[in-house]
Amino acid sequence: MRNLYYKIFAFLFLSAAISGCKLDGDVLPADAVLKSTDSVTTTTSEYYFKGTLNGQTVNWPVTGDINGWFTGSGSATSNNAGDITGSLSALITAAKAQNPAFEVEFGTFHVLPTDVKSTIFNAFIQPGSFAYGTDNNAIDAKFITISYTDSQGNFYTSATGTQTGSTANVVSVTPVPAGLGTNESLKIKLTFSCTLYPIIATGTSITLTNAEATVLLENLL
Repeated sequence: MRNLYYKIFAFLFLSAAISGCKLDGDVLPADAVLKSTDSVTTTTSEYYFKGTLNGQTVNWPVTGDINGWFTGSGSATSNNAGDITGSLSALITAAKAQNPAFEVEFGTFHVLPTDVKSTIFNAFIQPGSFAYGTDNNAIDAKFITISYTDSQGNFYTSATGTQTGSTANVVSVTPVPAGLGTNESLKIKLTFSCTLYPIIATGTSITLTNAEATVLLENLL
């Protein structure tokens, strides 16, 4: 099952819930100092993404205001007469421009016509290690992919190159019941470090270290 990164531009903003190398030139992504909160190492927000991006500390607390960050969800699944296969993603995006953005993709979900989708969804992600996915994951392989889009729309993913650290760690998973106009979801806290590779062949990889995030993954199966 191929990772979601190659489909990202098809769904990233439509499904939002408003939802060791250096870069050339300026070295840091253009949005690395986008907001004053980026230099803060702690946050009281329920959902957030923080870490060290090419040596610069970043912190995106989800506040829901127009000048801050929002959560979102995405899916890359196929449905063959009720046999559903694919991945789901949790997003954190800048509210105004929708870039920069951070994405965590979980796969591969596999739901048979006789299965209860809610049962499969809630059982799939448990605390523990997840291997980083690749472009050529085997069918039904269990993986996680980390992706990042900078303020100019340049897309980077962990799926197109080798990773020194082979796993990401899911710290906790908390079910979130469905509400008015929302599907059931999972509140997922995870830690990770990885290299993010550009999908443009001439681009340069960037490093993400000591990263931590709490994201909201919606059941879009």
